[in-house]
Amino acid sequence: MDVLYIHRWDDETPTREMMKTLNGLVEDGKVHYLGASTLRPNAWKVAKANEIARAEGWEPFTVAQPRYNLVDREIEGDYLEMTRSYGIAVCPWSPLGQGFLTGKYTREDGLTGESRAAESSRFEESYLTEENFDVHDELDAVAEEVDATPAQTALAWLMHRDGVTAPIVGARTVEQLTENLEAAAIDLTDEQVDRLTEAKPDPYAGL
Repeated sequence: MDVLYIHRWDDETPTREMMKTLNGLVEDGKVHYLGASTLRPNAWKVAKANEIARAEGWEPFTVAQPRYNLVDREIEGDYLEMTRSYGIAVCPWSPLGQGFLTGKYTREDGLTGESRAAESSRFEESYLTEENFDVHDELDAVAEEVDATPAQTALAWLMHRDGVTAPIVGARTVEQLTENLEAAAIDLTDEQVDRLTEAKPDPYAGL
């Protein structure tokens, strides 16, 4: 196994013992690298684990797998600063916001019966908000400027973010995969990147 991801660990998990065990897997050749994947990014837990690992000469986390996209921006606080400081590669999951950033949802239609999220009130409350649709309006505008789809443009924005190594795409069809891969060829200008970034208010502004 190339990378072993630890999804999350609670406050009761002894961090030192966990890192010792993970290091043993690396020493045994069962895995090559360690990654931290989480729904709610917690910078201090990863930093604490890596400090313990470095002090003991163990394998640290070298890859992080947080949620990150144009409308899910919680890692832009301490978490991204932490990954840059430790040289941790960031490979975001849900780069298209569970399909919201593909353009399949509209203010008028909302959830559709064919969507996997159609029965999820949590999805509707989290993504189908006026604030997020305002972000999508800017995304659509930039996508038209660069002759790309909203999904491709959202992925291109993510690849322009400092500290992001590569997004994890969740294509279900060959067509979706092909579309996503073409995002790598999109060269957004600094002005376009800034417009997309500023489309959603910075939750950490002024802190």
